[in-house]
This record gives sequence, structure tokens and C-alpha cells, in this order.
Amino acid sequence: MVGLKSDEYYEIIGRINELENIVNNLKLENRDNIGEVNDDMEDIKESKISKNEAISQVKQILDPILKSKDFFVRKAILKNGEGSGILLESNDKLKNKKIMLKKSKDYAKQYNFDDMFKFSGWFTASDSELNEYDGYIFVVYKNSIPTYFVFNRSEMEQVLEHKKKDSAGKYHFYLAEDKQGLYFDHRDGGLHLTGNVDAWHFIEEVVSEE
Repeated sequence: MVGLKSDEYYEIIGRINELENIVNNLKLENRDNIGEVNDDMEDIKESKISKNEAISQVKQILDPILKSKDFFVRKAILKNGEGSGILLESNDKLKNKKIMLKKSKDYAKQYNFDDMFKFSGWFTASDSELNEYDGYIFVVYKNSIPTYFVFNRSEMEQVLEHKKKDSAGKYHFYLAEDKQGLYFDHRDGGLHLTGNVDAWHFIEEVVSEE
């Protein structure tokens, strides 16, 4: 991909975003429900769309797709060990699947990516966090309009082969749409992800796994 920023630029942006997270966590430290801090922090970044609204939007998409497979979507309960995303629930509880759901605002203008991209979201995740889930949905909101990047475990493993961890052991995902309407993770040299946008069949594959 032509015109990508340098690795050093991405490293600086990552540090700035981490500092923003620290500030947001300090703002939230007096909240009663400590388990919801990460969700609330994301709500600060994209104040117009709450985590619950994002889950509701995904549920409206996935419920009709998964109905024939006898699965339905609900918000995961962190204290029950279900993660902080959504749970694909079956009558047979042993078949339940955990799906990571992360959301981001558009950072393209804020960090001078808007010459290349219509929008650019930012996400982080560690190996231990990623290994907890059976599938992954990353949502980038621009003007409250969502774009969904969807992965099963196999797809995510392929993505991670091209990524580097930061000093804290986290991967950074910069998920974006370019000016030609193609989709990328433009961190770590750039990775074409057009095939992962609205790729709900990857979630169907998750529930079909034994």
C-alpha cells in the first residue's frame, strides 16, 4: 500500500492512545462496576454509540442468520466467564461460543490519516485476550455509521502472522477504508481485509465447529 506512515509514527500514535486510555480509566475509577471499565472507556471514545447499542446492532444482524442453527445472540456476562463481547447461546450450553466485540471511533482526521483513508479505527488486544474467544468483531464508527470487520479464529491467526506486538505484548489494529473503497489494517506494513468486512459467514462457521 502506497503512502503508509512509518513504524515510528504508529508507535507514537499507539502511545498517545494508551495515554488517552489511562486518562479515561482515571475518570471512571469511581464507578461501582469495575468489570465494566473497559466498556465504559470505549463509550467515552465514541460517545454517541454505547457498547450496549453496538451489541444490539450486531444482534439484529446475527439473530436471523443463526436462527436456523438454533443459536441466539446475547450480551456476554463478564463475571460468568463469558468475556466482554457477545455470547452465541445454544440450548446445548456446551456449544456456546464467545465472540469478541470491540468498537472504535474514527481516528483518521485526528492522526492525519485522512489523506489516505475515509476512516481509520484503532484497537488493541493481547494473545491471552484473543485466545479467550471463538470469533471476533471489530466495529469502526464514522458519524455513528458502523463498519464491521469479522474474523473466525483461522482468519485471525492469519492476520497475527503479519503483526508485531508492542512492548506491553499487545497487538495494534488500525482498521480502515481507503479512498478507493478497499479495507485494510494499515499497521505493520498493511494488510488487505476487504474480504472480512460484513463477513458474517465467519460467525456461521464458528457455530458449526464442534
